[in-house]
Amino acid sequence: MNISTKFDNAKESSPVFVVCGDRMLLKRFKFEDIWCYGATLGRFIEKGQDPIEMLIQLEKDELGIDLPPKYICTIVSYINKPEPDGRVRLTSPIYLLEISEDIRGKIKKDSQVKWMNVEEINNSKEIREDDKLIFTRIIEQKYDDIVLDVDQMGKWAKAKLLSWKVA
Repeated sequence: MNISTKFDNAKESSPVFVVCGDRMLLKRFKFEDIWCYGATLGRFIEKGQDPIEMLIQLEKDELGIDLPPKYICTIVSYINKPEPDGRVRLTSPIYLLEISEDIRGKIKKDSQVKWMNVEEINNSKEIREDDKLIFTRIIEQKYDDIVLDVDQMGKWAKAKLLSWKVA
């Protein structure tokens, strides 16, 4: 089977998930005219760039804190997309920033971010199915590498999780 790896290049997508106790900090954004919640921090990493340094700078800019996140797992997504992309494999190293209540109080205020627990995440209509799985596993400290099969044949914001497994 010929699966494109056009996203598996020098620009890896690396999200950072911020967790305090049993809650995750998620950011609300509008994409394809739909409101969604997703990772608070993340960027594409340029070849040769130190991901930790880049992510710490991103934290400073977005949250006003500068703590080193830790690598916890890798998520490989097989994504069904409309042509010309077709089926694409995206590999994402996942980073975690666990903070205390004291540090939580120092985070810059932003009306588009919200702390959510597992129940709120799973009941939200503004979080994609694949993201619900990822967010829940991280809060529950299940840091296994996982493989997702995702259908984005419609729009990104309405993607469907077809299946998943621990790698």
